[in-house]
Amino acid sequence: MGDGINCIVNVGDMGKPADTLIRKISSAIGGLCRPWQIKRIAQAEADAKLILEQSNIEAAEMQLRAMRRFVGEESNKQRNIESITSEAIPLLHADSNPDTVDDDWIVNFFDKCKIISNDKMQKLWAKILAGEVNSPGKFSRRTINLLSSFDQEDAKIFTNLCRFIWRIDRFNWPLLLEFPPTSKVYLDNGIIFGNILHLESIGLIKIAANYDFKQILSSSECFAKYFENVYHISINQGTNSIDVGYINLTSFGLELSKVITVNPVDGFEEYVLKHITPRLRSIQKVQINMPHS
Repeated sequence: MGDGINCIVNVGDMGKPADTLIRKISSAIGGLCRPWQIKRIAQAEADAKLILEQSNIEAAEMQLRAMRRFVGEESNKQRNIESITSEAIPLLHADSNPDTVDDDWIVNFFDKCKIISNDKMQKLWAKILAGEVNSPGKFSRRTINLLSSFDQEDAKIFTNLCRFIWRIDRFNWPLLLEFPPTSKVYLDNGIIFGNILHLESIGLIKIAANYDFKQILSSSECFAKYFENVYHISINQGTNSIDVGYINLTSFGLELSKVITVNPVDGFEEYVLKHITPRLRSIQKVQINMPHS
């Protein structure tokens, strides 16, 4: 197994978490690149060629074609598994313990990601693997299964939506403050009616059925954050909620949003402040660090 570990990355440069993760993956899915697997495939090809020489030529040719197809498919899957693992290793925390990750989760994860060959999608899968190792239980198997049905366009649309997320109190909200979207800040940045409906159809967001969503607050004050900028909000007396727009992330969407890397939308912060300020008692920019969700 040692050769299998070293064929992916020099784990000596990465420390114990990387070594432990690769050993755990090897144990859960039957090895990453064990030499005996290569020998088994080579022996199968040799056997097929021997049959080709000794007996039924037509049947043997079909067997040989099938074996070569199998070798090609398995090689591609193996390449994808190793690429995703390699991308995940630099993202591991020094104090993470891969042994605490559920074996069934590992098996399900690699069963779903082994056909992912697109570089951008592999990076997303790698972030999820690293995120689960760093904080076991962070990503559900249902989210993994949902992600396996994604294509690159799905990921592109959802990534774009994540640029509109504000953190209000303890929750993350993609602030679509009108539905259907008509303002320039939305339309110029890909937030269009069809894309919103598509994200709901694949289980990443909910659209408010009648009225917009409201965030119930534990007091008359809360904090809101857009990327690095934090605001202290006081709501009007007699109310205990703040309007947060017409869409909300599902549990699947929330989990995936945590591994999406995006940049803020030019002008969106100002648009939101202009929209919500008249409904509040006060809103003021402050210099504090909000805790992570």
